[in-house]
Amino acid sequence: MKKSEINKALKDLGYGFVKVSTGGFDEPKCFTGFDGKRVKGIAGGSVGPMTATNAYEEKNREVISTATDTLKRLGMTEDDDGVLVSPNGKIKVSFTVSYFPAYTRSAGYDDSYQNAYIQPVFK
Repeated sequence: MKKSEINKALKDLGYGFVKVSTGGFDEPKCFTGFDGKRVKGIAGGSVGPMTATNAYEEKNREVISTATDTLKRLGMTEDDDGVLVSPNGKIKVSFTVSYFPAYTRSAGYDDSYQNAYIQPVFK
């Protein structure tokens, strides 16, 4: 198994650049991290100041479950720590949930509007 196969499967699930809305009709912008690089992930749930349920957490779990099942169909196995391991043991993948602002600062929305992105971590 090659890392390119894993990346293709993740891309089919929506893996791409994290998008931040400008608040208007313009195309969303790519989120840039503190290191100046654009960040990638699979879109998960959204949360805001009036969120009263845990639906966003359920969405995140659903995305992680779908990604895990997809990689298992490619032949990866899950170890005791929940890390996916390739058949030859050279590639290990786990998932983390990160929250990013839903809007740019210039849009004028509250900072508590955030979108979750599920990010694969290769070891």
